Amino acid sequence: MIVRDRETITERVEAYKEVFSIVSGLESAAFYDGRPPRWHREVMRAGACVLKRYTPSLCEPACTTGLCVEPDVCEPFPSLVAAGRLLIDGL
Repeated sequence: MIVRDRETITERVEAYKEVFSIVSGLESAAFYDGRPPRWHREVMRAGACVLKRYTPSLCEPACTTGLCVEPDVCEPFPSLVAAGRLLIDGL
């Protein structure tokens, strides 16, 4: 059946969304020994609102023992630490 009416198509799409909606999720967390790597820098603040901007980085020579976090700024690789079992409740 070919449907050419825009309203009918919209109704069918909404009906399919209800029937075939998939609920799934993936959560992850990383805990660092020290501060985590930062590729975004604060550029503006208004009260509790903070605007951060991605800082592209290219290191010459390339970082081989760490991460390039700003142009020509290498930092050591961060160490991850175990935090135990993570429970997410109330979803």
